[in-house]
Amino acid sequence: MKNYINNSISVLNDELWNDKQLYKKIEEHGIFENNNVDLTNSKDKAVEKYDRYLKDNGIKIGYSEGAIFLYFDPIYIYLNFKNVLPEEIIEYFKIVAGDISEGFSQDEALMVPWDSIRKKIVRYENYFKKIGNINCPYIINLTKQKIDLYLKAYMIGLANSPIYDHIDEAK
Repeated sequence: MKNYINNSISVLNDELWNDKQLYKKIEEHGIFENNNVDLTNSKDKAVEKYDRYLKDNGIKIGYSEGAIFLYFDPIYIYLNFKNVLPEEIIEYFKIVAGDISEGFSQDEALMVPWDSIRKKIVRYENYFKKIGNINCPYIINLTKQKIDLYLKAYMIGLANSPIYDHIDEAK
């Protein structure tokens, strides 16, 4: 599962990044909001076709640090595969879908209250305890990465949202 997911997204991202014309059109026609790019109202036929292809295959367009990238939509995975994948894996995608709708950061700045990060940490830690040793190292590793990401943000902040002010130290 891991290799398929990583390879699929990598190939699609490479194709997008190498197609300078399409990339530029997405930048011109997209509505950039909450780390996502919405192409729903684009009037460009190529962009409309690409947007339809992505949506039909459960892929979303993200935006962070000035770059456009593709990722699998966890809501799509949850809705379309909840009856065929193990419950533990579906629960992971359900948690991630909630994370995406809540938001987290943009350009190294927090977009949510500190308490929201604490709740995310608790949610992933509880999930991690619940899944135990499921036979899916990919989901286990993703869960650990999420815990690490949120724990670091909670403990030390982000570049543009530090947990303390450095101004007095600079004087």
